[in-house]
Amino acid sequence: MNALKRIDFLFFIYLASSTVLLLLTWAPGVYSPVFIWIRVLMLSFIFGLIYLNNKLAKPVTELFRYSYPLLMCGYFYSETVYYNKLFFSNLDPLLAHIEIAIFKIQPSIEFSAHLSNKLFSELMYFAYFSFYLLILIFTLYVFLKKRDDFKQITFQMSASL
Repeated sequence: MNALKRIDFLFFIYLASSTVLLLLTWAPGVYSPVFIWIRVLMLSFIFGLIYLNNKLAKPVTELFRYSYPLLMCGYFYSETVYYNKLFFSNLDPLLAHIEIAIFKIQPSIEFSAHLSNKLFSELMYFAYFSFYLLILIFTLYVFLKKRDDFKQITFQMSASL
């Protein structure tokens, strides 16, 4: 299909790789076939978006056509938690033991004991969440202000994430 762009190939490679990882780490009763259906829906959405962009060629379809991998990063990031047992079992006890050996305390427990302020916690959550907002704001800024560079910049951002 000549309508496919390099950002599509990048996304399809990631989608295939992450699907293989999901299948390799599959544990009955823990994982659900929903993961596979979500991928089927993503592919349907992407091919529909490509078709729509080729037929309409409007700015809003172009925006979604080239930034959909960025929009889906939030989902894929939340999915990475399922890959943690691909090569090792739960490493948390080992890491906690190493922290105690180095610091003679459990840093996360001490940190929360000394900074157990709700406002501070909310600011930390917001700072963490703002990563998603930065991606969205930056993408819109480039689309609105630097349209000539939009395709290249969204590809680079997608590849880096």
